[in-house]
Amino acid sequence: MNHHLPPKEIYKYRDAKWGLEILRSKNLYYSSPLSFEDSKDCNLNLMSFDKPSNSKIEEILNRTNYNRKEKRKKIWFYKHNPKEFGVIYQENFEQLLSKTRVSCFSKRPDIKRLWKEYADNGKGICIRFNSRIEIDVIIPKEVTYYEKLPSFNFFEFDNEKTSILDFFTCKLKSKYGFEEEIRLFHFNEKKLVHFSPDLIEEVILGKNISEEIENEVFNLLKEPCYSKVLIKKVIDDNPFVKLSENIILPTI
Repeated sequence: MNHHLPPKEIYKYRDAKWGLEILRSKNLYYSSPLSFEDSKDCNLNLMSFDKPSNSKIEEILNRTNYNRKEKRKKIWFYKHNPKEFGVIYQENFEQLLSKTRVSCFSKRPDIKRLWKEYADNGKGICIRFNSRIEIDVIIPKEVTYYEKLPSFNFFEFDNEKTSILDFFTCKLKSKYGFEEEIRLFHFNEKKLVHFSPDLIEEVILGKNISEEIENEVFNLLKEPCYSKVLIKKVIDDNPFVKLSENIILPTI
Protein backbone atom coordinates (compact mmCIF):
# COMPACT_ATOMS: atom_id res chain seq x y z
CA MET A 1 0.00 0.00 0.00
CA ASN A 2 1.08 3.54 -0.74
CA HIS A 3 1.46 5.84 2.26
CA HIS A 4 3.99 8.50 1.32
CA LEU A 5 2.81 12.06 0.93
CA PRO A 6 1.74 13.12 -2.54
CA PRO A 7 3.88 15.55 -4.52
CA LYS A 8 3.78 19.17 -3.45
CA GLU A 9 2.37 20.21 -6.83
CA ILE A 10 -0.90 18.76 -8.13
CA TYR A 11 -2.85 19.58 -11.27
CA LYS A 12 -6.57 20.07 -11.87
CA TYR A 13 -7.78 19.68 -15.47
CA ARG A 14 -11.06 21.49 -16.13
CA ASP A 15 -13.17 22.67 -19.03
CA ALA A 16 -13.46 26.42 -19.58
CA LYS A 17 -16.68 26.90 -17.60
CA TRP A 18 -15.53 25.15 -14.43
CA GLY A 19 -11.92 26.26 -14.71
CA LEU A 20 -13.04 29.88 -14.71
CA GLU A 21 -15.38 29.15 -11.81
CA ILE A 22 -12.48 27.81 -9.71
CA LEU A 23 -10.47 30.98 -10.36
CA ARG A 24 -13.48 33.22 -9.75
CA SER A 25 -14.96 31.60 -6.64
CA LYS A 26 -11.79 30.14 -5.09
CA ASN A 27 -13.74 27.01 -4.29
CA LEU A 28 -13.01 23.40 -5.15
CA TYR A 29 -15.83 20.95 -5.78
CA TYR A 30 -15.68 17.66 -3.88
CA SER A 31 -17.84 14.85 -5.24
CA SER A 32 -19.25 11.78 -3.52
CA PRO A 33 -17.58 8.45 -4.36
CA LEU A 34 -21.11 7.08 -4.69
CA SER A 35 -21.44 9.16 -7.87
CA PHE A 36 -18.26 7.86 -9.54
CA GLU A 37 -18.77 6.49 -13.05
CA ASP A 38 -16.40 3.60 -12.40
CA SER A 39 -18.50 1.01 -10.57
CA LYS A 40 -15.37 -0.60 -9.12
CA ASP A 41 -14.09 2.64 -7.57
CA CYS A 42 -14.90 2.84 -3.83
CA ASN A 43 -17.28 -0.08 -4.30
CA LEU A 44 -18.51 -1.36 -0.94
CA ASN A 45 -18.49 -4.89 -2.37
CA LEU A 46 -14.68 -4.77 -2.19
CA MET A 47 -14.91 -4.43 1.58
CA SER A 48 -15.49 -7.43 3.82
CA PHE A 49 -16.70 -7.22 7.42
CA ASP A 50 -16.33 -10.92 8.14
CA LYS A 51 -14.45 -12.74 10.87
CA PRO A 52 -13.35 -10.05 13.30
CA SER A 53 -10.90 -11.68 15.70
CA ASN A 54 -11.57 -11.76 19.43
CA SER A 55 -8.56 -9.52 20.01
CA LYS A 56 -9.81 -6.98 17.45
CA ILE A 57 -13.31 -6.93 19.01
CA GLU A 58 -11.77 -6.32 22.41
CA GLU A 59 -9.38 -3.66 21.09
CA ILE A 60 -12.16 -1.72 19.31
CA LEU A 61 -14.61 -1.83 22.20
CA ASN A 62 -11.94 -0.79 24.69
CA ARG A 63 -11.64 2.46 22.75
CA THR A 64 -15.33 3.27 23.16
CA ASN A 65 -16.94 5.42 25.87
CA TYR A 66 -18.82 2.58 27.51
CA ASN A 67 -18.17 2.12 31.21
CA ARG A 68 -16.10 -0.86 32.33
CA LYS A 69 -19.09 -3.07 33.06
CA GLU A 70 -20.74 -2.32 29.72
CA LYS A 71 -17.47 -2.98 27.88
CA ARG A 72 -17.05 -6.40 29.51
CA LYS A 73 -20.63 -7.29 28.65
CA LYS A 74 -20.35 -6.19 25.01
CA ILE A 75 -16.96 -7.82 24.52
CA TRP A 76 -18.34 -11.13 25.81
CA PHE A 77 -21.46 -10.85 23.62
CA TYR A 78 -19.67 -9.97 20.38
CA LYS A 79 -16.94 -12.55 20.86
CA HIS A 80 -19.76 -15.07 20.79
CA ASN A 81 -21.58 -13.24 17.98
CA PRO A 82 -18.85 -11.86 15.67
CA LYS A 83 -21.19 -11.71 12.68
CA GLU A 84 -23.36 -9.12 14.44
CA PHE A 85 -20.24 -7.11 15.26
CA GLY A 86 -19.43 -7.09 11.53
CA VAL A 87 -22.94 -5.88 10.68
CA ILE A 88 -22.62 -2.91 13.05
CA TYR A 89 -19.32 -1.81 11.54
CA GLN A 90 -20.57 -2.27 8.02
CA GLU A 91 -23.36 0.19 8.83
CA ASN A 92 -20.79 2.59 10.32
CA PHE A 93 -18.63 2.30 7.21
CA GLU A 94 -21.59 2.92 4.91
CA GLN A 95 -22.25 6.14 6.85
CA LEU A 96 -18.60 7.14 6.41
CA LEU A 97 -18.85 6.42 2.68
CA SER A 98 -21.96 8.58 2.39
CA LYS A 99 -20.11 11.51 4.06
CA THR A 100 -16.87 11.13 2.09
CA ARG A 101 -16.08 13.75 -0.52
CA VAL A 102 -13.24 13.60 -3.04
CA SER A 103 -11.54 16.01 -5.41
CA CYS A 104 -9.32 14.46 -8.08
CA PHE A 105 -6.01 15.78 -9.43
CA SER A 106 -3.02 14.52 -11.37
CA LYS A 107 0.70 14.58 -10.68
CA ARG A 108 1.43 16.01 -14.14
CA PRO A 109 0.15 18.79 -16.46
CA ASP A 110 1.13 17.13 -19.74
CA ILE A 111 -1.11 14.08 -19.97
CA LYS A 112 -2.77 14.15 -23.36
CA ARG A 113 -5.80 12.03 -22.44
CA LEU A 114 -6.58 14.23 -19.44
CA TRP A 115 -6.53 17.32 -21.64
CA LYS A 116 -8.95 15.54 -23.96
CA GLU A 117 -11.29 14.02 -21.38
CA TYR A 118 -11.33 16.58 -18.56
CA ALA A 119 -10.35 19.85 -20.29
CA ASP A 120 -12.73 19.68 -23.25
CA ASN A 121 -10.18 18.50 -25.79
CA GLY A 122 -7.78 21.31 -24.97
CA LYS A 123 -10.38 24.08 -24.84
CA GLY A 124 -10.11 24.34 -21.06
CA ILE A 125 -7.32 24.90 -18.57
CA CYS A 126 -5.12 23.05 -16.11
CA ILE A 127 -4.45 24.61 -12.70
CA ARG A 128 -1.40 23.80 -10.61
CA PHE A 129 -2.10 23.80 -6.88
CA ASN A 130 0.09 23.39 -3.89
CA SER A 131 -1.30 20.13 -2.49
CA ARG A 132 -1.35 21.37 1.10
CA ILE A 133 -4.90 22.65 0.71
CA GLU A 134 -6.47 23.15 4.15
CA ILE A 135 -4.17 20.46 5.47
CA ASP A 136 -5.94 20.27 8.84
CA VAL A 137 -9.19 19.36 7.10
CA ILE A 138 -8.23 17.86 3.74
CA ILE A 139 -6.32 14.59 3.47
CA PRO A 140 -4.18 14.06 0.33
CA LYS A 141 -3.62 10.51 -0.91
CA GLU A 142 -1.98 9.08 -4.00
CA VAL A 143 -3.99 6.54 -5.99
CA THR A 144 -2.52 3.05 -6.20
CA TYR A 145 -3.07 1.17 -9.47
CA TYR A 146 -3.59 -2.58 -9.54
CA GLU A 147 -3.73 -5.20 -12.27
CA LYS A 148 -6.51 -6.76 -10.17
CA LEU A 149 -8.35 -4.89 -7.44
CA PRO A 150 -7.62 -6.29 -3.97
CA SER A 151 -10.24 -7.40 -1.49
CA PHE A 152 -10.28 -5.59 1.83
CA ASN A 153 -11.25 -6.64 5.32
CA PHE A 154 -12.36 -3.75 7.49
CA PHE A 155 -10.90 -5.27 10.63
CA GLU A 156 -7.42 -5.49 9.14
CA PHE A 157 -7.12 -1.77 8.40
CA ASP A 158 -6.25 -0.58 11.87
CA ASN A 159 -2.52 -1.25 11.74
CA GLU A 160 0.71 0.36 10.61
CA LYS A 161 0.65 -1.12 7.10
CA THR A 162 -2.83 -0.15 5.95
CA SER A 163 -5.13 2.84 6.06
CA ILE A 164 -8.85 3.11 5.44
CA LEU A 165 -7.96 5.54 2.64
CA ASP A 166 -6.39 2.67 0.72
CA PHE A 167 -9.92 1.47 0.04
CA PHE A 168 -10.77 4.85 -1.50
CA THR A 169 -7.67 5.01 -3.70
CA CYS A 170 -7.63 1.73 -5.63
CA LYS A 171 -8.02 1.74 -9.41
CA LEU A 172 -7.35 -0.66 -12.24
CA LYS A 173 -4.00 0.04 -13.88
CA SER A 174 -5.11 -1.10 -17.32
CA LYS A 175 -7.90 1.51 -17.51
CA TYR A 176 -6.66 4.38 -15.37
CA GLY A 177 -2.92 4.12 -14.80
CA PHE A 178 -2.24 6.94 -17.25
CA GLU A 179 -3.96 9.46 -14.93
CA GLU A 180 -1.27 9.45 -12.21
CA GLU A 181 -4.04 10.54 -9.88
CA ILE A 182 -3.90 12.28 -6.52
CA ARG A 183 -7.06 12.54 -4.43
CA LEU A 184 -7.96 15.02 -1.72
CA PHE A 185 -10.47 13.82 0.87
CA HIS A 186 -12.66 15.16 3.59
CA PHE A 187 -15.47 13.50 5.54
CA ASN A 188 -17.94 16.26 6.39
CA GLU A 189 -20.24 16.07 3.32
CA LYS A 190 -19.34 19.56 2.06
CA LYS A 191 -19.42 19.78 -1.73
CA LEU A 192 -17.60 23.11 -1.96
CA VAL A 193 -14.40 23.89 -0.04
CA HIS A 194 -12.90 27.36 -0.12
CA PHE A 195 -9.13 27.59 -0.59
CA SER A 196 -6.60 30.38 -0.21
CA PRO A 197 -5.82 31.76 -3.70
CA ASP A 198 -2.09 31.70 -3.00
CA LEU A 199 -2.31 27.91 -3.30
CA ILE A 200 -2.74 28.36 -7.06
CA GLU A 201 0.76 28.48 -8.48
CA GLU A 202 0.24 28.16 -12.24
CA VAL A 203 -2.50 28.20 -14.87
CA ILE A 204 -1.95 26.36 -18.15
CA LEU A 205 -4.12 27.26 -21.12
CA GLY A 206 -5.26 24.50 -23.43
CA LYS A 207 -4.02 24.36 -27.00
CA ASN A 208 -7.53 24.90 -28.38
CA ILE A 209 -8.71 27.49 -25.89
CA SER A 210 -10.76 30.31 -27.44
CA GLU A 211 -9.52 33.89 -27.40
CA GLU A 212 -12.57 34.86 -25.36
CA ILE A 213 -11.87 32.33 -22.60
CA GLU A 214 -8.16 33.14 -22.68
CA ASN A 215 -8.96 36.81 -22.06
CA GLU A 216 -11.31 35.89 -19.22
CA VAL A 217 -8.51 33.88 -17.60
CA PHE A 218 -6.11 36.81 -18.01
CA ASN A 219 -8.60 39.22 -16.42
CA LEU A 220 -9.12 36.94 -13.42
CA LEU A 221 -5.38 36.50 -12.95
CA LYS A 222 -4.95 40.26 -12.74
CA GLU A 223 -6.49 40.14 -9.28
CA PRO A 224 -3.83 41.01 -6.65
CA CYS A 225 -4.32 37.62 -4.98
CA TYR A 226 -3.03 35.94 -8.15
CA SER A 227 -0.02 38.21 -8.64
CA LYS A 228 2.48 35.35 -8.30
CA VAL A 229 0.65 32.88 -10.53
CA LEU A 230 2.60 31.69 -13.56
CA ILE A 231 0.87 31.28 -16.95
CA LYS A 232 1.73 28.82 -19.70
CA LYS A 233 -0.01 27.38 -22.73
CA VAL A 234 -0.02 24.04 -24.51
CA ILE A 235 1.69 24.76 -27.83
CA ASP A 236 1.77 21.22 -29.18
CA ASP A 237 0.16 17.89 -28.30
CA ASN A 238 1.30 15.61 -31.09
CA PRO A 239 2.52 13.14 -30.10
CA PHE A 240 3.28 14.58 -26.65
CA VAL A 241 2.03 17.63 -24.79
CA LYS A 242 4.51 20.49 -24.91
CA LEU A 243 4.15 23.65 -22.84
CA SER A 244 5.24 27.19 -23.66
CA GLU A 245 7.53 29.35 -21.61
CA ASN A 246 5.88 31.61 -19.04
CA ILE A 247 3.43 34.10 -20.55
CA ILE A 248 3.38 37.73 -19.42
CA LEU A 249 -0.10 39.05 -18.73
CA PRO A 250 -1.20 41.64 -21.32
CA THR A 251 -1.40 45.12 -19.81
CA ILE A 252 -4.45 46.22 -21.84
